Amino acid sequence: MASSSSTYRRYPKQPKQNLDLRYASTPQCSCKVKAHIRVVESEWKASKGQLYYCCPTQTCNFFRWCKPQRATWSPIGTPVVFSPVCGGDSFGGNQNFGSADDGEEVEEIISSVSRASRVGVFNREDVNGCYLHMSWMICAILCTMLVFILFLK
Repeated sequence: MASSSSTYRRYPKQPKQNLDLRYASTPQCSCKVKAHIRVVESEWKASKGQLYYCCPTQTCNFFRWCKPQRATWSPIGTPVVFSPVCGGDSFGGNQNFGSADDGEEVEEIISSVSRASRVGVFNREDVNGCYLHMSWMICAILCTMLVFILFLK
């Protein structure tokens, strides 16, 4: 019988990319309880993939759209800042993107990624039947790349 030996190589560990979505202080609902952050998951809603605040006990019907204040997606933690935090659909706030055209271009890319996530382009089903929403990760990656491009002009 021939002997077999198995060898394996140890590869150096690569830094893991962490997704960090920071939100402004979470609002309280009418019940005076911290609101929960949820994701619209319905296939039939145009807002699929968007985040919102709601009452954790579902007694006061509290509802408000929610957007991350800061999103980072890179091993070095380069931030992408969204403003305003909740409500509204504007992008940028106090950020200086070089010109109005650049800010509009960034907003257009973010809204197209958001639309794609609502129609299921960036969603996939895992082994347990749960949907993994990747729209914020994709958006953070695109925004980080755009910020680098715009600031390195």
